[in-house]
Amino acid sequence: MLPGMSGLELVQRLRSSPQTKTVPILMISAHTNYGMADRAKAAGANGFLNKPFTLSQLRSALAAVLHAKGESAVTSR
Repeated sequence: MLPGMSGLELVQRLRSSPQTKTVPILMISAHTNYGMADRAKAAGANGFLNKPFTLSQLRSALAAVLHAKGESAVTSR
């Protein structure tokens, strides 16, 4: 929960700003109902991950978002 705005509003603001419109966004939320993944992507998020998640799921989601944006792949540590 963000103070003063929702995560969807934040994504929309980031996408509307010239400085941040191309920044890869992976939205993470505990709100899994109401089609949140679809709403996040419609707002401009590149990916969505439900809480709780494993480290492996996070790595995969980050790799997918970064790969889609032409960035380097996430490496395991």
